[in-house]
Order: sequence, then C-alpha cells, then structure tokens
Amino acid sequence: MKKDIILKLNQSDVKYGILVLKKNDLDLTSMAGKSIIIKDSLGNINAKVDPSQNRINGLTLWNRTRMVQCEDEILITFDDTEFYEGTNVFHIEFLTPRDVSDVENNESNLLFKLESQLEDFLCINVNKLEPGLKLEKRQFKIESNTIDLLCIDKDRNYVVVELKNRKTNDVVVGQILRYIGCVKEKMGTDKVRGIIVAPEADTNLEYAVKEISNVYIKYFKLKIEFSDPEIKIK
Repeated sequence: MKKDIILKLNQSDVKYGILVLKKNDLDLTSMAGKSIIIKDSLGNINAKVDPSQNRINGLTLWNRTRMVQCEDEILITFDDTEFYEGTNVFHIEFLTPRDVSDVENNESNLLFKLESQLEDFLCINVNKLEPGLKLEKRQFKIESNTIDLLCIDKDRNYVVVELKNRKTNDVVVGQILRYIGCVKEKMGTDKVRGIIVAPEADTNLEYAVKEISNVYIKYFKLKIEFSDPEIKIK
C-alpha cells in the first residue's frame, strides 16, 4: 500500500512536534507505539507512532532544524513495503514555497511546488546546469542514501546533484559531501563533484562551500513572460 497525503500544519503540530493524520487518509493503528523513520531532503530522523491516537510524535527537533512554520503544507509519502533497518519509513516534502517574492523590477520568482517537479525538469534539461552534463541515474540509491541526480560530465567524471525547491542552508553541504563520499567508495574513483541547486542565495551556504573545491551552488529563477503585442483572435 502506497499513500500520498497532503497536510497543512497547524499551531499544535508545530508547537508539540506532532503530525495528526485522519484515519481515512492513513490508518496508523497497526503501527501504534512503534518507532518509525521520517526521511526528507536533509536526511533521516527518528519518530514514533502514538499508542492511543492516529498521529506521529517526536518531531520537535525536525520542526526546529527544518524551520517549520504554522500553515506550511507538506506531502507525506508512505509505502508499507519500504523499511530501513527493519523500521517503516515516511517521506516528507515541503509544498509551501518560502521567500518567493522578488520585488526588484516587479518580477515574480516562481518556485516548483514539488521538489519532484524540479527534478522532472532537470532530468531533460540537465545540460543547462553545465554544458556536456548527462544524466546517469535519477533517485540513485546508495547505502542508506538517495541521490536526486547522479550525472556524468564531459570528462566522464561523476557529478552528484542535490535539489532544493526552497531556500536552504549550510546543512545541505554535509549531506552532499556524504553522497560524494559514497559515490567515491562504491564507484572506485576520486573524481566526484557536487552541485547544489537552490532557488535563492544563502550567505551561510556560500561560506560553507567556499573552501570546498569540488562542491558548487547553482541558483535557479523562473518567470513567466507574455508576448507583446497581444494576439487577436478573429
């Protein structure tokens, strides 16, 4: 059974570090009292299904490190056949764009609502990140990690691409370095680079990669333009 649930967080969810689910969305009765793993783009965190209510407890740290806010909308993906070290896994992805306004020149900065939409776009336009770049694997699983895009550059070297559809911070640097280390070990090569794709500049992120020679940041910006003059239909 695979389920996708969209949930808007309320004040209690954020304050107490819980996720309250409706039973008709996902019935957690069979998992009551059991430990689970919450997995998102920043990594894994342990949580627990409440023994008496249809909710997930223990997400205070997750809320704090992800800068979760009331009214944030998230996508929960659950597959009862997916386990990590014998523990059920819940995937969470933010749907609420943040810091999307760009008042300069009255232009709108439009973000991909789902990280998977950004991934879809780059799968067929990966050479826009870097000339000669080619997609090798999408959602490449290695050890306990899942790499968004594993690519090959024009020199036949591996490039790990980590995607963020909202403003991120320097936590992602440790994440991509871990992926690079895994690829080096498993592929038997030292020539592996990383590219972090994000929608907005972050000073701490830029400082974090400043002294790392094989990790780069690429910022993206989308906008809609209309033709001028207008086309009249007769």
